[in-house]
Order: sequence, then structure tokens, then C-alpha cells
Amino acid sequence: TGVQTFALPISMGDSVFVGDLSPSSTQASVEAALSKFGAVVQCTVTPKRHFAFARFQQSGDAEACVARNGSLEIDGARVKLEF
Repeated sequence: TGVQTFALPISMGDSVFVGDLSPSSTQASVEAALSKFGAVVQCTVTPKRHFAFARFQQSGDAEACVARNGSLEIDGARVKLEF
């Protein structure tokens, strides 16, 4: 008797942390930059701390966004993208 395992698709979720934002970044500019990956349904920017959280309508869009970590610029700043 052996143990049978099944591979299930793993989704990291639909929310993305956006770090190292420019001090001039706004909710509108972050949403505009991220919307090329899919529909952003919520975006909260914390300007004094230079980060944001964005929630995508589809988890696959969030995954596509995070895959661009280190290569996406928003308002002149190269941002960090993580789950």
C-alpha cells in the first residue's frame, strides 16, 4: 500500500503588497500601473510609509503582477511586489 498524493493548483491569493513607492505615489497612480495586470478592486496607499496593498479581482492577475517583482516602476520608483 502506497500513499497517493495529488497536486492541487496553489494560489497565493488576490492581494499584493507594493513596497518602495515614491513619496509622490497616489492611489490613482498605483491603480493605473497595476491595472495592466487585471482589474484592481481595492487599493490602499500609505504614503508616509511608502507602500500599498492592492486587491485584484482575479488571483491569476495578482500572480502575474508579483511575477514582475523588481522590474515594475511606479512614479519613477522601482517597486517591490509580494504576496
